[in-house]
Amino acid sequence: MKTFSAILLSAGLLLPVLVQAVDLKQSKFTQVVNSVEVIAEDKSTRSATLNDIFKMPEVLRTGEASRAELVADDKTITRVGANTIFSFNPADRSIGLQQGSLLFHAPHGKGGGSIHTASATASVLGTTIIVSCTANGGFKVLDLEGEAKVQLPDGSTQILNPGEMIVIFPGGGKSPIIIFNLGDEVNGSLLINGFTDPLPSMDMIDAEIARQLEKILKHHYEDWNPPILGGDGNGVTGGDNVIVRGDVNHRANPPYIIPTGGR
Repeated sequence: MKTFSAILLSAGLLLPVLVQAVDLKQSKFTQVVNSVEVIAEDKSTRSATLNDIFKMPEVLRTGEASRAELVADDKTITRVGANTIFSFNPADRSIGLQQGSLLFHAPHGKGGGSIHTASATASVLGTTIIVSCTANGGFKVLDLEGEAKVQLPDGSTQILNPGEMIVIFPGGGKSPIIIFNLGDEVNGSLLINGFTDPLPSMDMIDAEIARQLEKILKHHYEDWNPPILGGDGNGVTGGDNVIVRGDVNHRANPPYIIPTGGR
């Protein structure tokens, strides 16, 4: 199986630890939809089943129209989308994402976690984010609630607030901060709505949607669909109408808002 070179930074290096965190080295499958395989260290495979335990150094692989939810002992939730390959890293509370998409929810006060890809790292503490990456190095992270920190390929970091995303392109280029339509994302995403139980953070996500909607109604955002970033065909933006707002360090006024089309 193809390996990847992750940026090995634990959440403890990036974010303050509020409590003694449980190592994120195993989780229980709480829902499995369609084709979800677990690849053992000896390369043997088994189909994931409800209440099965997924642990390092195993690798999880989902097929077309497939997804899974895993819950750790401290209630950290990982929801895995279709065509995704990921594993738990030996570094405490970290996930290695080789390709595909996942939603990561770290309960407040439970130690957070990091998601590593071949091109970047996203770290959270009491936050819900969606991370997608492609096998050729494309990467994006969307912040649904709370605050996320993204470690960029050049060594710099970028803080994301709810309703903000950043894209890392194959080859290392990056987008400015992008505002996405949080309500549309939530309504259209199977990582949010494709499971039996609602996310524990849905009340906080709904509050962020309401705050963003208020800004939309007050015309703090402008809809714009320029032919940049969107429809790139490499799966990084998923063909979304992506618009930038300002640059990475300076948020423009007014910013722009985009429909994301779900994932």
